Parts: sequence; C-alpha cells; structure tokens
Amino acid sequence: MTFEQTLQFLADHTGKTVDVDVALVVEGRSEPVHVAGFSGLLDRLSRSEARALPEAWYAGIRQHPTGPAAASIRLDRELFEAAEAHANVPEDPNERGEFGTTWTLTIRQGGVLTMVEFYV
Repeated sequence: MTFEQTLQFLADHTGKTVDVDVALVVEGRSEPVHVAGFSGLLDRLSRSEARALPEAWYAGIRQHPTGPAAASIRLDRELFEAAEAHANVPEDPNERGEFGTTWTLTIRQGGVLTMVEFYV
C-alpha cells in the first residue's frame, strides 16, 4: 500500500475497535521486538498542524467514545516504507467470536512496525 492508501484505509475504519502493537526491527534478531501496545476506538485521522511536520498525520485512539484521546499513531511520509492490510478469516465459522472477521494493517516506517488489528 502507498502512504495515501494507508491513510484512506485508516479513514475508512474510523469508529472501529483496534488493538495496536508497536515493535522495533532489530538487526540480528529474527523477530521484531515489542515496545508498546494499546487498544481503543479509532477516533479520527488528522493532519499535523506543526510546521515542522507538514507530511505527518495522526490516527487518534480513545478508550471510550466520549473520553479523552488515549493514544495516537503518527504516520510520516518521510519515514514511511510500506504497509499492507489483510483479513484474518478463521477457517471455522465458530471461531469468529463476537466481532467476526478482523483486519490487520501493518505499517513500517523508520524501522518501526505498527500493527493495527481492526474488529469489523
């Protein structure tokens, strides 16, 4: 996915429940190293108002629909390397749980992997 397609994917999933995992890609390790994780509702997608970050966007995440922003994911065009989205479809329909199929968006920018699981 391109930077613009990634922004559009996030915009299309505003209002969805998400689990976010942030990991560092470390040379010499076979797996990325987990550094942070959080969850909530993907509340909004907004462009940075900072003059120093004209190509940065923020995806705000709230714990509750009426509560304050709990966290955000920053997307920066200069750091963006790649992104991909895929559906997590269980083979057994009984394994779908209350949310049904989930989607995972994996974003790589500046050596950091941000994996966002959407409950749709």
